[in-house]
Order: sequence, then C-alpha cells, then structure tokens
Amino acid sequence: MRTSRWPCISARPRLLARKAKAAHTSKPCKTTSALAGWAYSSAGQVASALRSMAVLQVYQAKLLCALDESET
Repeated sequence: MRTSRWPCISARPRLLARKAKAAHTSKPCKTTSALAGWAYSSAGQVASALRSMAVLQVYQAKLLCALDESET
C-alpha cells in the first residue's frame, strides 16, 4: 500500500498557503516588493469584481426578457 505524501488532507492547504519571503537587502527593495504585491492583489480583485458585474448583467437581462415575455 502506497503512503501519501500528505498525511492529512486538511494540512495541505495550510502548507500551500505559506508564502516564501524574498530576501531583500535594503528597505527600499522591501517597500517596492510590498507595493508590487499589493498592486498584484488589487488587480486580481478588480478582475473578480468586473467578472461578477458581467455575470449579474447577463442575469438581469435574462430576468428582464422573461418579465417582458410574461406581460405579453
């Protein structure tokens, strides 16, 4: 019987969630790295919000069409 590398399934996400810290030598490098990380995170949130808006607009259009058909 083959043993799993991950003894507990719930332990795997915690291990994957840990971030590797970059070794920066100066404070400006650390600040720039942090700002780049925040910008990347913000861009992901914006993309998620835009997709949600598009999905909700399609849902709203379908509801309006169904409402229009039910009135006629």
